[in-house]
Amino acid sequence: MQLSYCTQGTGRSMAVSNDFSWLTARLAKIGLADETIISYCATILEADYDDADRKEALSSFILEAASNQPLSTDLDAFLNECIAWTHSLQQLASAALQEKRKQEIELGRLKEAEILREEQRRTKKNVELSNVERKKRQAFLDKYAYESDQVVDGDDDVPRNDNALKIKLAEQEKRKEAQVAHAKVVQRNKEALEKQRLEKEKEKRGTQKKEKRRL
Repeated sequence: MQLSYCTQGTGRSMAVSNDFSWLTARLAKIGLADETIISYCATILEADYDDADRKEALSSFILEAASNQPLSTDLDAFLNECIAWTHSLQQLASAALQEKRKQEIELGRLKEAEILREEQRRTKKNVELSNVERKKRQAFLDKYAYESDQVVDGDDDVPRNDNALKIKLAEQEKRKEAQVAHAKVVQRNKEALEKQRLEKEKEKRGTQKKEKRRL
């Protein structure tokens, strides 16, 4: 059987695997080893009650279940043991939840770091491509300047070379615009990641405060 204890007011469920052997043994000592009784008592212990309500619910149920037979132990002592046992399970569940959150935060940081590294690789690659393109462009302009010096007025090659230069420059302009757009996307991604990190930290601090107030 698995105990799922819901933390009041948080909307989160903390689960701790347990076979309720302790509860079964204690109920057996007071003559209430029936499976239905054990199951119902377990349901009360795992319900979203405070200690007083849980104790009252257990007391009422056990007294009703044992109405035809005397109890072989002090009921109040048994109820206190149940409450203490529930607290121990809550503490285990809280520790497990904190560890899970810690792992999730660490995983988020690793993913964020990987995204940033990937963006850095892309930026470096774009810079390298830009350097290559600039060299090609300069080589083209140098070649065009040389060829233009060899062309006489009225030669048919003049408009052809002029058109080729315009096309080349237009292509270069498009590439520059694409690089600028990519840089903006990279910046937006970084800002979004930073915002997400800050929100997670804020949520974590709020959760820790709630946990402390409850404990």
